[in-house]
Formats: sequence, structure tokens, C-alpha cells
Amino acid sequence: NSNGDSGHTLNTGNGTNSKPITEAQRRKIRVVAREVWNNNDEISLRLKELMKEMFGKESSKELTREEASQLIDRLEEMRNTFTLTSPGGAE
Repeated sequence: NSNGDSGHTLNTGNGTNSKPITEAQRRKIRVVAREVWNNNDEISLRLKELMKEMFGKESSKELTREEASQLIDRLEEMRNTFTLTSPGGAE
């Protein structure tokens, strides 16, 4: 029942939740993380902290597709919160 890399993987009972993260998901994580945190050094540190807090993992390469989907959802929530509280973003 998998129909591409929408970034949202449903648990179909076929071991989908243990498949490794896709390249499309890794790219999406970086894009959304950049929208949440402006500083490249901060992006890596914060992303690592978030993955460790959520899954006990420090690299996106270690994530499963399901974990990557959860991380993307969390980052999008954070981005939406920041977008509402801070218009634009001066560097």
C-alpha cells in the first residue's frame, strides 16, 4: 500500500515502520529545519537534540520511515508556531 514518498507513512502491518528513511524524507527534514532555525550550526545541533529526544538517535540516517514522518510532522508544527509568532526573519 505504499504509493510514493509523501513523507507520511501509514503503518500497514508489513514492516513499513522498520524501513529506512527515504532520501526524499531526509531532504524534507533539512528544508523544514532551515525554516525553523536560520543558523546552519544551530540547525545541526537542534535537529540532533530533537531526534535524540524523540527517538534516541542522533542522525537522520538512523531513522525509520515512520520516525522520519513523525519528525517532519514535529518540525512542521514548530515552523507553523514560529511563523505565527515571528513574521519574516532577519539574519
